[in-house]
Amino acid sequence: MQADKTSTELAASTGALAPAAGLEIATENSEKEYTMSAPIPGITPDNVGIRVQDGSITVTVAKGSRTVAHGDAAPNEGDGKGTYHVEESSTGKVSRTVPLPEDADATAVSAELNGDTLVMHVPKQK
Repeated sequence: MQADKTSTELAASTGALAPAAGLEIATENSEKEYTMSAPIPGITPDNVGIRVQDGSITVTVAKGSRTVAHGDAAPNEGDGKGTYHVEESSTGKVSRTVPLPEDADATAVSAELNGDTLVMHVPKQK
C-alpha cells in the first residue's frame, strides 16, 4: 500500500515537531487510517504507555537494564590470580507527543508490538 504523504509532509501538515531524542515515530497516511510506528528494540509491552488526549497521542517507553558478571581476571591483568566483577545498570524513560491530524478518530486508536516495533493504528473519521 502506498502512502499519500511522507512522514515529513504529514508532520509538517499537522504541526509535529522534530523527533525527541531516542523515540522516532514514523506516520503513514493511507485511505482508511494513519499507521504510526516506532522502533523500540528490547522493550516489553509492560514498559510501553500510550495516551490519546486533546487531539494528540503520547507514547512513553521505560527501560531498565542490569548486567552482572563474575569470573577470573584476564591473563594480562594484574598477577593473573585476581577476579573481575562487572556491574552495570541503566534506566530511563522517554516520551513523545505527536498531534493527530484533524480527521483522525481518536476514540478508536489501537496498538500492537510487532517484533521490536510499536505499531499504532489511528482510523480516520467516517
